[in-house]
Amino acid sequence: MEIHPPERPLHTFKDILLQLTIVTIGILIALSLEALVEWGHNRALVREARAKLTQEIRDNKRQVDEALQKAPALVDAHKQVLAWINERLAHKEPTIHGLHLDYSQVLLSDSSWRTAEATGVLGHMGYAEVQKYADVYALQAEALRLQQRTIDIAVAEAQQAEFEDLEHLTDSELQSWKQQVIALLSHLRAEQSFAKALSDRYAVALAKP
Repeated sequence: MEIHPPERPLHTFKDILLQLTIVTIGILIALSLEALVEWGHNRALVREARAKLTQEIRDNKRQVDEALQKAPALVDAHKQVLAWINERLAHKEPTIHGLHLDYSQVLLSDSSWRTAEATGVLGHMGYAEVQKYADVYALQAEALRLQQRTIDIAVAEAQQAEFEDLEHLTDSELQSWKQQVIALLSHLRAEQSFAKALSDRYAVALAKP
């Protein structure tokens, strides 16, 4: 913004007052235009961030819903493992043949949320909207922490089951494996509960106000 001196000398107080008024009005108009341009720019950033957050949440919800569909079969498979171990510990002839150990990680993104935080776009959104997103990603972070603990147990269980001959496991080895399976089943059920709550929270975030 540039301010130019008057083109002719100022002789009276009226001339000075007129020029000051013109300059003041010019400054106010320039500042208003700058503020309007900045407001429009911020609104564009908010729209872009909102679109990216919505897409990220939609993608994450799809991942979680797919995992929820597979969860009952995953729990049943490990129940079969537990039943097989119990039969072996009771020295009974196993009625279960073919154990299936499987656990797939659910990948959830928060890059759009972290970008919105880092760029300060959240400061241009309403409080209620920011809180809505914050609640979603906080619950998502808790779900991912729980998943990591489940993965650690699943890896230990898989290592336990890597014996070349399961038929020759000792009672001590079977008991150790049993405790891992029980812990894993507990975590899988907790994951299901978290996943259901997270899917519901995603749905709330995606709902139009």
